[in-house]
Amino acid sequence: MNSNKNLKKFSIIKIRLLIVLAILFTTVSCVNKEKAVLRGKLENAKGKTLYLDEIDFYRAKVLDSLILGKNGKFSFGIHTKYPSFYQLRLSSNQAVNLLIKPDEKVMLTADAGNFRNTLEVTGSEGSRQIIQLNNDLEDTKHLLDSLKKVYASLPLSEENIARREILSKQYDTVYNRHYKYSIAFVLQYSSSMASIMALYQEISPGVYLFNRLRDLQFFKIVVDSLKKYYPESNNVKMLEGNFNNFYGQYQTSKLLRMADTVEFSVPKIVLPDAKGNAVNLSSYKGKVVLVSFWASWNKESIKDNLEMKQVYEKFRNKGFEIYQVSFDKSLDNWNRAVRFDELPWISVCDTTFPRSAVAARYNITQLPANFLINKEQDDILAKNVSALDLQKKLLRLLN
Repeated sequence: MNSNKNLKKFSIIKIRLLIVLAILFTTVSCVNKEKAVLRGKLENAKGKTLYLDEIDFYRAKVLDSLILGKNGKFSFGIHTKYPSFYQLRLSSNQAVNLLIKPDEKVMLTADAGNFRNTLEVTGSEGSRQIIQLNNDLEDTKHLLDSLKKVYASLPLSEENIARREILSKQYDTVYNRHYKYSIAFVLQYSSSMASIMALYQEISPGVYLFNRLRDLQFFKIVVDSLKKYYPESNNVKMLEGNFNNFYGQYQTSKLLRMADTVEFSVPKIVLPDAKGNAVNLSSYKGKVVLVSFWASWNKESIKDNLEMKQVYEKFRNKGFEIYQVSFDKSLDNWNRAVRFDELPWISVCDTTFPRSAVAARYNITQLPANFLINKEQDDILAKNVSALDLQKKLLRLLN
């Protein structure tokens, strides 16, 4: 009798043990399947805090951190179902973006005193791809910033026209080199999440490298490719959502332009000024008008305004006007910027951006942007002209 009871107890214990082992085995299998490890060593970083962030389109979230010891060694475990973007940073100037897959064992070494030039990463092909991309982008931005500083240092004068034109051509050469490199990168790595990083490169804050209508084809190539491999990835879903939004704006822009051509070649604009009065672009027929688009939060726009003020003062009494549209969300910020910078021309604001009908009509993909229109407002004479080019054109048009 006792032996039967003991046998029954043993069977129950055995069954429970098997269940526990099965659960543990399943859990360990799942964890191992989805866990990546990031290890490494940072020289000359004793006492500094090292952060691991997860990054996506809109934010960075701190996942873990540690204070580095004398030997500079670190180790982080990363749980992810899909290849995802991360940032390892000591500070804003000592950081590296990584693309890590499940199961990867990534090794990173660097010297905190010379982070970029001593950085070495192994065990992650995706990380290698985006580090290569980011290094080329940083080099390009450095060259472009240098050219812009030299350009801005030359006063607007006849003797500087040739020098500025040479600098403009050099700028275009550097920009186009990186643009072509990035297209090749997207096509080569269209099945890698690294291609997402390439599509959203910023040449300057708010100014994206891929900003033309024809660039939609590259977004579509990447969306179609990544959906096959990672249909449930949040990064892929956000990319697809952005593509659909861009494409919808493009279609809307086409329809609105078709509607406008019945009466006008130049799209209509009627927007409120600082006093709330509606100001119609068509009121300035008879003058050559520069229709300008900007925002107070965009640094390039502010620089552009300062240069345009010199040209405006020379030609404002000769049949020239600037009709400037701000895409600020806050009327207070816009009004403050107009007063602070003492902008002397027609200033109106469209707070509906980026869902702005005006932005769609003029196909605004980056700021600043401008269109020089003729006196009859039935033709666009030039697009995105610099202050120097505008001065040259006005000399011909108004003299």
